[in-house]
Amino acid sequence: MKIILVRHGTTNWSLSGRHTGLTDIPLNDSGINQAKLLKSTIVSVLSEDLASISVFSSPLRRAYATAKLATGLSSDKIAISDELREYNYGKYEGLTPFEIRQIRSDWDIWDHGCPGGESIEDVGKRAQSFLNQIADEPKPVLVFAHGHIIRVISAIAIGLTAPMGKIFTLDTSAISIIDNVRGKHVIKLWNYYPALVSSKNE
Repeated sequence: MKIILVRHGTTNWSLSGRHTGLTDIPLNDSGINQAKLLKSTIVSVLSEDLASISVFSSPLRRAYATAKLATGLSSDKIAISDELREYNYGKYEGLTPFEIRQIRSDWDIWDHGCPGGESIEDVGKRAQSFLNQIADEPKPVLVFAHGHIIRVISAIAIGLTAPMGKIFTLDTSAISIIDNVRGKHVIKLWNYYPALVSSKNE
């Protein structure tokens, strides 16, 4: 099973570092441009035509809009999966890490979860459920989702626990690939986006 994971484009909340869980924030102009530029990169890493593979998206519009813009596919070709929703941040929704640490100084989402929201174990169950759903897909699977859920899916896919998603970092509009190599799932590409590479080389 090969999974191409794409984080949604930039939003005003992601720019300001606010935790954006279930709040349905749209892409901003930068995010729209990022999503449009993704298509050629996605096509280059696929061994199949876009129209012939399974494409999944979170129901939240920042992810779904990225999926539509990056693939050019019609709505009926993009399957919506509630399992791909972002972490429910509960009372911490819309807050920055700095603001949350004024409430709890030792807070870490991977260890402490969110009051009124989900724990990392809850998110891990969703991630495992999605992986079970696509386990028998014969062709690559293209997924559009969010930073935390993608990190958890990736950790579980390669045999780690959900909290080990903390070892990854993920930028908006970045592409990552989990592939099967000699019977084991491994990370073949992580946090790749041409604009990111260009800016880091300047």
